[in-house]
Amino acid sequence: MTIEAFANPSGRRTTGFRALRTVQVPILFLATATALWGLTNVVQKLALEEMGPFTVIAARCWLGALALMPLALRERARASPSPALRRDPSVVIATFSFCTGLCLQQVSAGLTTATNMGFIINSCAAIVPFIVWMTGSDRPTVRTLTAAAVTVAGVTLLSGFSSNSGVGDFVCLASALSYAGWVVAVGRAVANNVAACGFTMTQLLFTAGFATLAALVIEEPSAQQFIAIAPGILFLGIFGTGVSFALAAHAQRGLGICATAIIMNLESVFTAVASHIVMGEVLALAALGGGLMILAGCLIVQLKG
Repeated sequence: MTIEAFANPSGRRTTGFRALRTVQVPILFLATATALWGLTNVVQKLALEEMGPFTVIAARCWLGALALMPLALRERARASPSPALRRDPSVVIATFSFCTGLCLQQVSAGLTTATNMGFIINSCAAIVPFIVWMTGSDRPTVRTLTAAAVTVAGVTLLSGFSSNSGVGDFVCLASALSYAGWVVAVGRAVANNVAACGFTMTQLLFTAGFATLAALVIEEPSAQQFIAIAPGILFLGIFGTGVSFALAAHAQRGLGICATAIIMNLESVFTAVASHIVMGEVLALAALGGGLMILAGCLIVQLKG
């Protein structure tokens, strides 16, 4: 399959500058989102030194929704979604999957390294085809089953067979399952012309409300916690949450589910680089091999012959 086919899943052929723009803009949007997510994985761990995981989620989602509000209002003024789109089940599935994935990811940030988190979260790319198959008609091929086996082996190597790190790594894997469902649901929702910024803001507001209740019950949030890590929380909320997820939703209009999963693998690379620079994390040889196996599994399952 050519890159144009990935970027234009409808099958309509475009040529010249228009074709180039069709390919480049969504890829640029999604690559930017993955870079922001890679940095976000590091900031999440630093934020946990000052506050609990649900407090971090509540703060980043409220800030992300606030940042997107002007764009969502602009979308609504230009064209309101039809009543049918408001009842689109993909919107509901995406919202719940996003909330579950983000909460599990934030909890795992305190139980494993940022590098491991980045690689394991990206194993969702090998899970996506199975979700598409179970909710549609595309049966998994031998290539898909091979990729899944390689990815699982990579996760095992990356966890280092350690009972301590394994807990966090498997929480990451549960988060990856949720994100895989989110990728599929978002792809189907935006294919129905759901407004990307408004759609993303809905997910953020739902997650922010849930996390706020959880933080008030389980944790003890305070103003001092936010002040201590204000720059990191602002980056995490505005750029690592609001801007990045809106860019990803916009990108899926032109890329489709399979291409989205491929490019999302870049997140693990950005996470590993940022973790090394900021936190001094270094992958052991076995863990490095595990991370490479995860990337290999994601590429095997997505690339077409």
